[in-house]
Amino acid sequence: MNKLTDVQIRGWIKAGERFDGRGDGGGLSLRYPKDCAVPMWRFRYRFAGKPRVMDLGSYTTLSLADARKTAKELRAKASLGHDVAGEKQERKRDAIAKIDAERLAVTVGQLADEYFERNILGRWKHPNIVRSRIEKDIKPNIGKLAVEDVKPGHIDAMLQTIVKRGARTVANDVLRWTRRIFDYAVKRHMVVYNPASAFDLSDAGGKEDGWSPILAGGFRTGCPQAAQGPMLSARPAKRLSAMALRNSTMCLCGVS
Repeated sequence: MNKLTDVQIRGWIKAGERFDGRGDGGGLSLRYPKDCAVPMWRFRYRFAGKPRVMDLGSYTTLSLADARKTAKELRAKASLGHDVAGEKQERKRDAIAKIDAERLAVTVGQLADEYFERNILGRWKHPNIVRSRIEKDIKPNIGKLAVEDVKPGHIDAMLQTIVKRGARTVANDVLRWTRRIFDYAVKRHMVVYNPASAFDLSDAGGKEDGWSPILAGGFRTGCPQAAQGPMLSARPAKRLSAMALRNSTMCLCGVS
């Protein structure tokens, strides 16, 4: 054990002395073949009765002391029946697969753009209203998330963020469009369920009453009685009582 020294290794490097392998003991060895710019560490062990080899890194990135420490940890795992080289390769494959999955994953922002192009653009008279909700509210909150990673908690957090800034009507609109966008995702087999489906208006801005700038607020001029009177609901005129409609007409004409 501990057969190598830093002085020896630096001397070999300076002299350009090449070798296939010089052991330090305990399965750790150093190799400096012609095709390597710097010496490389290697760990040898046995798994299921067969010899196995694992590269640890270069001498410039892994010092002699650190290489010995790493080899000691690997020996302990190998003695317990672990295939340390195989496990390292599996971790590498998993990391590559994760990177590929993230690269290929569709984000909410991309989903919203696709939904807008296929279902809104060219079909709605004022598509910019929908685009505004997507760009100003949906994308800033959940746009970077992968579609399959969105949970109800993300939807709730987005709605509460909008409500806290006092935009309750906007929160309701965002909920409606988010539900439709994820319904589209379900139909396109991007996800198996809609994370916004459990929410209703009470979870966003609340129920919206009708509103009219005339009936709801009273007349600003010519009829102080209406301005001071109770607010009328902005429902269709045919649903107003005849008396309410008559009083409003008289007030507009200055008749009391």
